[in-house]
Amino acid sequence: MQAILLTISTILITAAGIIYCASIIRGRTKPHRTTRFAVLVILTLNFLSVLAAHGNLGAEIYSGILFVSAIAFFLLSLKSGMGGLSVFDLLCLVIALSGVVAWRLAANPILGIWFAVMGDFVAYLPALYKTWKHPHTESPWLYALSGSASFISLIAYRISAVSVFQIFTMICSAAMLVCIYHTVLFKKAGA
Repeated sequence: MQAILLTISTILITAAGIIYCASIIRGRTKPHRTTRFAVLVILTLNFLSVLAAHGNLGAEIYSGILFVSAIAFFLLSLKSGMGGLSVFDLLCLVIALSGVVAWRLAANPILGIWFAVMGDFVAYLPALYKTWKHPHTESPWLYALSGSASFISLIAYRISAVSVFQIFTMICSAAMLVCIYHTVLFKKAGA
């Protein structure tokens, strides 16, 4: 059962990346540059950490796909993205990168994961703000599929302290979906 769940999770996260890249290339999605840069740094360190720790095959594949996707998203955001140089963007970048430094310096792996999650959270703040103001600039497919993939990979193994990153990914994906659909959700709620 574990192999089936990991295969489904891998297919979903791969499809999410391909769909998101295609949406950027077509001009429908305009990712936030600062978020994409900070997430690239975080996912690069995550991938290298999983490899160095000789993580299970599922973790290596999942983090490898996220790493390759992060490279593509960042590179595409340079030409087709939004934001990146406001005071808020730069402040979030500095805080996110500080979280990454704390992650690397933490002697406790669990504490390191929490620093990584905090860094990732702050990295997503500019994208959440941008998406709330301009919901049409994001593709819901990335967040629906990556949130689903995280959930499936979470249930493939016993939930433990290191599962916080997958749980965070599900919460962040849900938050981005709310930002994308908030005008429709609140319009229906008020009707």
